[in-house]
Amino acid sequence: MIGKVKSAVGSLFGNDTLEREGNLQQAQADAAEEAERRRSTAEFQRGALGIEAERVELELERERLRTEVEADRRKARVEQDEARMERHVDVEAAEREAAIVHEAEMKQRAAAATERAALHRRDVDAQEAARLERAARATENVADAIDPEVDDGSS
Repeated sequence: MIGKVKSAVGSLFGNDTLEREGNLQQAQADAAEEAERRRSTAEFQRGALGIEAERVELELERERLRTEVEADRRKARVEQDEARMERHVDVEAAEREAAIVHEAEMKQRAAAATERAALHRRDVDAQEAARLERAARATENVADAIDPEVDDGSS
C-alpha cells in the first residue's frame, strides 16, 4: 500500500526517484504475497499427499485382510479336500498337494507385487512433495532476491 502511495505522489509531483521507489516497494509487496500464496499452496498439497498416502495404506490393509480371509477360506477348503483325498490313491494326493503349494506361491507373488506397487507410489508421492517444496523455496529465494531486507510493516 505504501509503495502505491509513494508511486502516486512521485508521479504527481514529478519526482521520478520517489515514483521508482514506490514501484519497487509495491513489486516487493506483490512478490511477498505471491511467495506466501505459493507456500500455502505447497503446504496444502503436502497435506493432500499425506491424506492420499493414508488412503493408499488403508486400501492396502483392506486388500491384505481380504486376501487373508480368502486364504483362510481356501485353506479350509483344502483341508476338506485333503480329508477326501486321503481315501484316494497316494499319487492323486501328491498331485493335489503340488497344486496347493503352487497356489500359495502365486498368492505370495501377488502380495509382493501389491506391496512393491504401494512402495513405488509412496516414493513417487514423496518425490512430488519434495519437488513442490523446492519450488516454494525457489519462489521465496526470488522474493528475497528482489528485496533482501526484512519488511517489518513500519515503512
